[in-house]
Amino acid sequence: MPSSLSSPLQLFQGDIVRLVSSPSDVAMVVRAWADDDAHSPPPPPPGQEPHPLDRALKRGEVGISILFRSTPATPSLQILNENTLELVDRLLQPGDIVKRSHESPSSGVVMSVEVECRLEHVISGQKLEGSWAKSGDLEGALKVEVGDRVISQDWIGVIEEIFEEGTVETPTGETWKLADMGAMLDTGRRVDELFPFGTTVPPLRSASLFSSSGAAGPPPPRDITKEKVVFVQATVICISWIAISQMVPINLQDQRPRPKRFWSGAEMKELLHVTSPLDHLPQVGTKVCFRSPELEQHYGLVPTVHAHGKITVGAMIVRETRTSVVVLWQDGEVKKERTTELLPYINIDEYDCWPGDHVVFKGDEKSPEAIVQKVNSEERTAEIQIVGENEGPSPTRETTLVSVLELDPHGSPPDTFGVARGDLVLIGLSPNGCVPPRVPRIGEYDATTTIGEIRENLTRLGLSQSATGPSKSSAAAPSSLMSSAASYIRSGLGIGSNSTPTANPDPHSNPSTDSSNASLSSHPSWKMELGGVAIGTEQDWSMSKDLDAIDWYGEVKDLRLDGKVEVTLPGGSVAIVEHERLSILNEGGERGMYGDGGDGEDGEEDEGSMEEGDGDWEEMDGLEDEHESGKGGDFMFDEEEGGEEEAGVLREVDEWGRDDDDDEDDEEENAVAKSLEDLTETTTNAPGLVAPIPVSASSTNDPSTSVPLPTATPPIPSILQSNASSSSASKSKLADSPEWTRFEMLEEVPEDHHFFNTPVGKPNAAFSTRMQKEFKVLASSLPETILVRTYEDRMDLLRCLIIGPAGTPYVDSPLLIDFHCDASKFPFSPPTAHFHSWTRGMGRCNPNLYEDGKVCLSILGTWAAGDASEGWNPLKSSLLQTFVSIQGLVLVREPWFCEPAFEKLRGTKEATVNSRQYSEKAFVLTRGFVLHALQYPIASFADEINHYYITLGKLEEVIDGVKKLIEVSGAGAVREEEAWGDGDGVGRLTMGAILPLKRTIEALEKIWEERKAS
Repeated sequence: MPSSLSSPLQLFQGDIVRLVSSPSDVAMVVRAWADDDAHSPPPPPPGQEPHPLDRALKRGEVGISILFRSTPATPSLQILNENTLELVDRLLQPGDIVKRSHESPSSGVVMSVEVECRLEHVISGQKLEGSWAKSGDLEGALKVEVGDRVISQDWIGVIEEIFEEGTVETPTGETWKLADMGAMLDTGRRVDELFPFGTTVPPLRSASLFSSSGAAGPPPPRDITKEKVVFVQATVICISWIAISQMVPINLQDQRPRPKRFWSGAEMKELLHVTSPLDHLPQVGTKVCFRSPELEQHYGLVPTVHAHGKITVGAMIVRETRTSVVVLWQDGEVKKERTTELLPYINIDEYDCWPGDHVVFKGDEKSPEAIVQKVNSEERTAEIQIVGENEGPSPTRETTLVSVLELDPHGSPPDTFGVARGDLVLIGLSPNGCVPPRVPRIGEYDATTTIGEIRENLTRLGLSQSATGPSKSSAAAPSSLMSSAASYIRSGLGIGSNSTPTANPDPHSNPSTDSSNASLSSHPSWKMELGGVAIGTEQDWSMSKDLDAIDWYGEVKDLRLDGKVEVTLPGGSVAIVEHERLSILNEGGERGMYGDGGDGEDGEEDEGSMEEGDGDWEEMDGLEDEHESGKGGDFMFDEEEGGEEEAGVLREVDEWGRDDDDDEDDEEENAVAKSLEDLTETTTNAPGLVAPIPVSASSTNDPSTSVPLPTATPPIPSILQSNASSSSASKSKLADSPEWTRFEMLEEVPEDHHFFNTPVGKPNAAFSTRMQKEFKVLASSLPETILVRTYEDRMDLLRCLIIGPAGTPYVDSPLLIDFHCDASKFPFSPPTAHFHSWTRGMGRCNPNLYEDGKVCLSILGTWAAGDASEGWNPLKSSLLQTFVSIQGLVLVREPWFCEPAFEKLRGTKEATVNSRQYSEKAFVLTRGFVLHALQYPIASFADEINHYYITLGKLEEVIDGVKKLIEVSGAGAVREEEAWGDGDGVGRLTMGAILPLKRTIEALEKIWEERKAS
């Protein structure tokens, strides 16, 4: 039955759909708008047609691949609107996270999966219409596949490559062999589908293959559209051994070397095949077979017989599926549901957790381990049991209600907190050595052999098996079983090309003389055996499935509320294990991504993010080199002033801000840079780090009258003005206050400056002059709620305090960022920034501001912007622009959308809950920033902090604002959609936000009373 999801339908990658206009056309979604980036693919090379799916998707569009079509005229690859499609099935896996609707904050984790199938025999076309076949009764038609796991000598490995041999049957019932290394061979496939378009297939050489009487005569023309693969067998496999059993004592592990990489023929029977059936769940278009002859009889399958009775084929293709899953919801409910009634939860909130999860409770100074019992997703609270130290085998624990904002469910890479359902784990003889709830990842691929070497070895061993294997009879074989003129190794022919391979249009053509068709004897990507070899009984080289003895490896089935873990072992039994004895098997893939916007946890790089040393940095270094060498483009030296190189450099830098291509630039984005073109020329000092610039604390109160400054000060771009303004009604008080110093140069850099110990680089010729000009602009043009400090002893270091703008979750919060302008690179490379995150490990307050201090911003070179104009430009960008960009473009009303991948989701249902929850989190965390700044005075800004929050009474406004918000929200209130308030950008709070806010407000009230009294 099709989905009953409410309109409009939303489809995801992997969904099975049918065309509304042609229900016989069944397809798989291979691209979905929500998963796509916004960039259009590059144009195809000249003379080549664009790929049908290679264009940016519009909202509501998906790219599909047709699996079954009603007519050959139907294009196999198309981009269509969702409303032209009907959802048939949705495949999920254990451990996947789902929702019932985008509007609900509640989510669940898939615990088990059952797929029911409609099947059709791959050769006879028999349809099993009587009943739906269950996935538990089926297995893959191929006995072994790339990615399968195997065990040998206490090691577990993953199959990387396979060399297969297929038996092909002709219309007369005779057979020949075909070898392949590209996973193209599968039972029931026509031979013409395996060859490149227009390939000429030589005639079979032995008369015994086309004459049942064995009479001699010229071979008839071949019609390979009627020849089919009837048997496929792996003859050689390459295995990457990734981990040793943790049951082997450490002192004995060195005595268990990795097993060999290549296994062929009968050797494979020594391996244990431990891949879970869940790894090969049937999907539409895949091929399966029943697990036993009894099941074939039960479902009424009639196998076909081939090769004069020597081969029996029971393989079937999956024509239709319907999938059901058992889901554990956050409130503890366990229910079996159809997958078409569920939505994959793509952008998982970083605080989401489910019953049985092991987490760390950050609301306690000791940050103890805890086990989640249930979660109220509407109120963002969780019931947890804190794990005590040195507990006995049956501990008694109390259940505590806490805010999910004070839980860390995931940990930091490479270790993880606990395990997840569906994880592959190794069970240890003793604890894993990590401090609970951390669980290590174990395993690495063998990188000692290149892909080329792997394929070369596979080819050699595969050909050897084909030439000497016991399945061939030598009676009708020539002296060499391999036809040297027709021996080819397949290497990467695509399956999904637009043109379907067909037989040679002229089967009588001579491959040696017909230049219009590619001869197999000259095609470099195939190896086949021709020559009329009659086969006997196919040799069974299947791997062993005697798995009952394996008790050290398995798949996580469930997480119990007492903290123990249920692990399904390869033999099917379930072991109950303490999670301290588990290690996650690292197969090279990553667990589901959590955190801000689906990017990596702190310590990992986001896709598109850049660090110093990346390409753009090197490009800037090149620009600097061009300056210093006097070469390159428009950066020419002026030799009028004595011809000195330095004079030329400084002349160029004095033109900082000049825009020679005004028509091509975006006026708003470059407003700051353009306004600097009127800066007056300054006399350069000798390059150094001490800046004799006469800017004092008092002079910055009215810089226009006390310090000679540029005749035109850069205005704040209009796009930033709303957020770069003062955050409160005390704006006029700040402007008139001598205690509120926006720019000041202090004598010494504080020791807690993040870059205090960074070595001083050798200044380039432009550094000193440029920094003086930067300082003069800052002294005259900083917004009232951005304060900057520079230092006489370290001209390369700055400290910036930004007060969060009104109308955002950051309102009235202090955010501290340290900057380093590398004297050897600046201004040709951007400054480096470090954000002082005071979140106490409770997550980021903004997608661009990491807990480890990274500031992700195009102008800083830490994000690879799609538009090059957004990056640092030494002639246009400035420190002022950088500071204002952080306040105006990062500290915004809806910070969830600062993640580039989420911006296009603005206005969609799926973004509503995520954005609202993120804003609430940012508000809670930044109220804690106010507390931190008052408890631990900020060097260089202690007096300003005291003036802002105490003298001007801003702290009382912060306290009253939070109290009012809590009162409006009310305990247990369901959060409704409403217009956000002008003051905080939040509106209402959940109980999960109220709990930590009450503790913060109590501490702030105490400080307010003490400071006010003094």
